[in-house]
Amino acid sequence: MVSEKATLVNPQGLHMRPAGLFASTMGKYACDVTVVTPEKEVNGKSPMALMAAGILVPIYLQSLRGISATTSGLVLLPGAIVMALMGLVAGRLFDKRGPRMLSLIGTGVLTLTTFCFALLGDSTPVSWICVLYTVRLFSLSLVNMPIGTW
Repeated sequence: MVSEKATLVNPQGLHMRPAGLFASTMGKYACDVTVVTPEKEVNGKSPMALMAAGILVPIYLQSLRGISATTSGLVLLPGAIVMALMGLVAGRLFDKRGPRMLSLIGTGVLTLTTFCFALLGDSTPVSWICVLYTVRLFSLSLVNMPIGTW
């Protein structure tokens, strides 16, 4: 097996646009990506996969569908609002029920919505994309709470 090592020296970390390019490039290859910090070592593909939809949906709307950047942002806005509000709710649910329920429900819905994104086409209504993206971010907030807390 070929092994390559790349070092990113940036005290602020990896930002969204380079992270998206990194995720799309790494997704093409059967490889392991490990992100190493002084405190811990994590699988680099997992967080990138979660962020990929947030990067690819605006590109899909603007490039493929020809929607303006403003309209694209408005399509994604309900998802961002739901995710912000669900952070509070997920925190309370985490305290009451623990990580298992949040993880199972969140991962299940996240898997379902990811599968639905794979079925998008040219004639998919923008309202459906908005609803699908909102539900995806809802499930992502349920998954992120146990990951970040437990």
